[in-house]
Amino acid sequence: MRILNTIRRTINRLFGYNCRHPSPRRKRPRTRYIHVNNINRLMLGMVNKERRKHHLPPVVFDHSLEMHSVIWSQHMAGEGALSHSETQLENCCMVTSDGSPTIITKQMFHQWKKSSKHWAWMMDASVKKAAFAYAKRGKFAYGAFSFE
Repeated sequence: MRILNTIRRTINRLFGYNCRHPSPRRKRPRTRYIHVNNINRLMLGMVNKERRKHHLPPVVFDHSLEMHSVIWSQHMAGEGALSHSETQLENCCMVTSDGSPTIITKQMFHQWKKSSKHWAWMMDASVKKAAFAYAKRGKFAYGAFSFE
């Protein structure tokens, strides 16, 4: 019996395996899916629908781009004017802020669709990742659609 206990302790020390009380097999951790907020889901859905019509690959949501969009839209709202970042490609827009988040998001999408230069970037085949955010100030909402 002493020899068995010595062997068990040695195995446990060397391999981290308890022979007397083996632990159940660990399951692989589940893949966590990114929870995309409603306005990003709506904006990317509208963009990808248009990209499909042009036989382009869809853009996917990116957290770092979302953070840039949030920060930049808040910056524009703080300034009360539209401006472009020097570090990231983005489309910027200003619309009246009366309405739900869905309405504001759709208004910004349609404004960018009307502008040939903004629309060209949204339909560019080299764009793979994107994110959208807007911030309100007074009667206006300032939006940033960042992409890579």
